[in-house]
Amino acid sequence: MGRRKKVKYFGNHLLGDYLNERQAQILIKLQEVSEGQGGIEELRNMIDLLTDEQIDQIIATGDPDVVPMEERAEGTLSDLQTVGVSYMYVAKRMILGDSVGLGKTVQISSLVKYMNLKALQNQRRFNVLYLTEKNLVKQSRRELIKFSGLFFEELHGDKTSISKFNKKYDLDVVNICGSHSLLKHPDFHKWCNDFESYYNEFPFSMIVVDESGKLLSNDSPKVATYHSAKLLADKAEYVILMNAGSFENSLDKFRSQLAFVDSTFLFTKTEFSNRYQIMDWSMGRPSFNGKYKNAEDFREKVALRYLKRTRKGQGARMIDCSAELIEVEKSKIQKEFLRKSSMPQMVLDCPPYFDSSVEFTCENVPKAGALVNLLNGELKNVGQVIVYTTLKEPHKHLKILLEKYGIQSEVMNGSTPLADRNRIIDDFKRGDIRVLITNVQRGLNFGSCNYAVFYNYDGNPNNMVQFEGRITRDFDIINKHVYVIVTKGGEKKRLLNDIARRAEASHEFAGSDFSMVLDLLKEESNKLKETNDTFSKIYNKSKEKKIGTVNEPKPKPKITKSQAMSRFRGGTN
Repeated sequence: MGRRKKVKYFGNHLLGDYLNERQAQILIKLQEVSEGQGGIEELRNMIDLLTDEQIDQIIATGDPDVVPMEERAEGTLSDLQTVGVSYMYVAKRMILGDSVGLGKTVQISSLVKYMNLKALQNQRRFNVLYLTEKNLVKQSRRELIKFSGLFFEELHGDKTSISKFNKKYDLDVVNICGSHSLLKHPDFHKWCNDFESYYNEFPFSMIVVDESGKLLSNDSPKVATYHSAKLLADKAEYVILMNAGSFENSLDKFRSQLAFVDSTFLFTKTEFSNRYQIMDWSMGRPSFNGKYKNAEDFREKVALRYLKRTRKGQGARMIDCSAELIEVEKSKIQKEFLRKSSMPQMVLDCPPYFDSSVEFTCENVPKAGALVNLLNGELKNVGQVIVYTTLKEPHKHLKILLEKYGIQSEVMNGSTPLADRNRIIDDFKRGDIRVLITNVQRGLNFGSCNYAVFYNYDGNPNNMVQFEGRITRDFDIINKHVYVIVTKGGEKKRLLNDIARRAEASHEFAGSDFSMVLDLLKEESNKLKETNDTFSKIYNKSKEKKIGTVNEPKPKPKITKSQAMSRFRGGTN
């Protein structure tokens, strides 16, 4: 008999070891009021609004008291934010999945400030480890200080930074805003263990992981990051994951994040699979076919560990927005490479990757040609544009090609040094860069930019939504426009089939917000399905055998698939 795992329920909700029935009751009540009023009222004003100058003072001195209380401006949380902070306060370990524009960082900061005040009243300490992507650490640190009024030390996950931190603070703990890599760095783990051995307590009362999807979506025993991170998380009282796209590629990845915050309330992987995954038995044994079931049951089961509100659900609007699919044919050189290559996306995006003698031109790379035509045509006088391509290889080629046609551009990707990245971001925000070519999906706020172009598609629909969100971070989305460039044939089919299927599943299980790109692709996917259904009827009808007599005319010859499709499209074959 295989391993069995007992799970606890309150109502139809999974409970786990970290929640009792009273807490569950409170959380259920908070869920009920999450669309409007409610929450713990004393949290409503638990927020600061420090100026840039005041933030600089706190960073320079390391002392939050350098800014007197009477000189601090106070903010007020919205009803939705008050509910969110209340929810985190009661749940202690959960995923906050609020959509972009609803203030996840503000909610975290409010909770940190509240818990810090409570700890001081009880002569205790409450220190926070806040982790985010490397390029977002400086920005996140300033936001945390601004809204909580507390000092946060900046710390990156490399040996030099950790060594300096250790010398500076010895075993004196402070609030930390650091990079994701701290979770797996042995020197940081050693510092935490040394602190725990000396003081007999873990240094951090709360661990917050921003943009947790990529980092904590795989709990395979082979994934060291997940399990080394969990060693720390299991010792903290509060564990909050922030991820607007919690579903990511699959439901199982969502499950991994839920297990990270509380592994005691979930089923075994086998039970989980049986409940929510649809299996294909055509090969004699079960294999997951990429589709899911029992979405409503899943949402209810995990509701005490997952809180998500959307702008759409809160009454936000989309005004004067659009999304457009631009289709191109394959070039002669691409058709040749596709017969030999096992990397079709690279062939379509950047043929010189396979042969440096191949020029990166509009003729050889039709998608690049479509981008040039778009930027020098419809988007010539509209201001700034951001261009997304998942692969780094086309970046430099696109930049050179655009400059050839008089289009100023800049590239930013994972290879861009941090100092250059910060400069590029600042230059783009000032309007000094017309076109930004990047594969960065998260953390950028380009609300003044109204145009985004997808040079290729990402197999993860949430990555596409995240990129779109760089220009749609406001509550109301006004005058924003998205373009998707795609090659006819295999790329278009993969785009529509993969993204549409995953987007639908993500919506059912985790909830979804406004997304122009997903709405466009789902609409195109439905059109493709209707076309295929109609084609099948035409083709199947042509195959029907007619029983004739000697007096009947000879039956017309059967038509081929290509002939049937041509007739459907209005051809004459």
